[in-house]
Amino acid sequence: MVAAQAQARPDDVHVLEILHSPLLLLSGIDCVMAPRLQRKRRLLEDIGMTNAAAQYFRNIKDAVRTTAKGMKITLKYWLREPAITIEYPDRLGEGRTADDIVQDRFRGFLRLDSSICIGCLQCMKTCPIDCILITTEKIGEERHLTRFDVDQSKCMYCGLCVEVCPTSAITFSKRFEGACYDIRELCISHIHQPAPVAKPKAKEKEG
Repeated sequence: MVAAQAQARPDDVHVLEILHSPLLLLSGIDCVMAPRLQRKRRLLEDIGMTNAAAQYFRNIKDAVRTTAKGMKITLKYWLREPAITIEYPDRLGEGRTADDIVQDRFRGFLRLDSSICIGCLQCMKTCPIDCILITTEKIGEERHLTRFDVDQSKCMYCGLCVEVCPTSAITFSKRFEGACYDIRELCISHIHQPAPVAKPKAKEKEG
């Protein structure tokens, strides 16, 4: 009998080892937790679908709101008098020219007042894209402007030449129409015959 018990003992121990095996414990936990995890997963999926639906309707709301805001601004300027954007040359109105509607600080084509130009060449040197070409020549005892060309097809209207001119001889005009069939027409010559340069004043000499 003792021998029988001794023989049975290893089996009992083996059974206990199996029952306390970590694998079985883990599998048991999985069996218990699986339904809970599935329910939690389904809940998260439902929440995700709810958030997606909410975001969808928020996008619609934002689209309607921003469209209405944009149309409000459009209608405001559409009904405004005088209009901000005017078609030219047909719809300027009777008796009105481009000079009447263009603001005074408008940056149009460059113009030159040769009577006050001192031929200092500052505008030509300052131009970042070399669209101004000036030549002077001494005729008799005086220097004369023999060439003052501005290539408006290259000009970017930065205004550096206007700012640097000590006598304000070069300024912006209100001319904006530059459509042409030959781009060479946009290279405008402001000197057609030699013109004596103006004598700089004392302040201009010091500057």
